[in-house]
Amino acid sequence: MVVRVFDTTARLQTRTCGGGKAPGFYDPHMRAVDETLIAEAASRLAAAAGEAQVILFGSYARGEVGPQREVAFLVIEPQVTNEAEESVRLHRTLRDLRMPIAVIVVSRDYVDRWRKVRGGLVHAALTRGCVLAG
Repeated sequence: MVVRVFDTTARLQTRTCGGGKAPGFYDPHMRAVDETLIAEAASRLAAAAGEAQVILFGSYARGEVGPQREVAFLVIEPQVTNEAEESVRLHRTLRDLRMPIAVIVVSRDYVDRWRKVRGGLVHAALTRGCVLAG
């Protein structure tokens, strides 16, 4: 995983954690995303979702970080009544982090049905993502 870390003069320092180098940018409205912030978000999601598995996937997991990228989490819960409502509820626990985040919630049953479908979100998250909790 590649993360951006800005020093006090807004110069980019790139750290590589299993991926390539990240291009830098400075957005005064969002916080710089680093491993600590990602870990905090994953911890909050895991606490709010109970027995869920939290997976970082997408551009941050692949090391393709850029100005239009968001931190994407797949949250796999044992059972979900309404995925959209649960996604909104979990996203609200991250609101004060002020970083671009996508929270996708699915049930374990959904994952079991879609895990082998290449090109699908579940397959991509499971094969190229990083399990951060659960």
